[in-house]
Amino acid sequence: RKAQQRARCIFCKSVKEFLDHGTFKEWISDSSGGSSSEALQNQGWDVNRLFQILVEWCKSKQAANTPLMVMASTYQAAASRNDIFTRRQCRILIKLATELEGKHAAAVAHAADIDQKRAEAAVRRLEKKHLRRAAAEQLAIVEEREEHAAYTMEAYEQQQLDAAEQAIADAGKG
Repeated sequence: RKAQQRARCIFCKSVKEFLDHGTFKEWISDSSGGSSSEALQNQGWDVNRLFQILVEWCKSKQAANTPLMVMASTYQAAASRNDIFTRRQCRILIKLATELEGKHAAAVAHAADIDQKRAEAAVRRLEKKHLRRAAAEQLAIVEEREEHAAYTMEAYEQQQLDAAEQAIADAGKG
């Protein structure tokens, strides 16, 4: 009895290690190797417990670090093993894979939406910066024209004064 418990404990740890290290898909896909129905039974491993571990892994903290598409492909690989799992179990695994693919698609769409919003905000910032720069350039042009106009007006007034003084000086000589 204790040997069976130890074997189950080793089995659980092995499966969890396969899952956590991302090698479960290759292991479960190898129907001729250690994942054959006979090999599992010879090692004292229980197919129902394997299924239970797979379903629980989806909700575990370790799975949170695994990319959704890796998890989905892992479940698809497991679901393809109808020589190990029952039809009901295969359907559940396929459903889990489909849900994970949906979550992945939603996450990708959300990330794309965030990227789009960031790009739009960057464009708005650049437009504001460009508008501010253009306004500053226009203001500089206006100030330059005002200075030129003031200088021109001052020069004109000085010219008029000089002409008036010259006229007075000419009138005094004459």
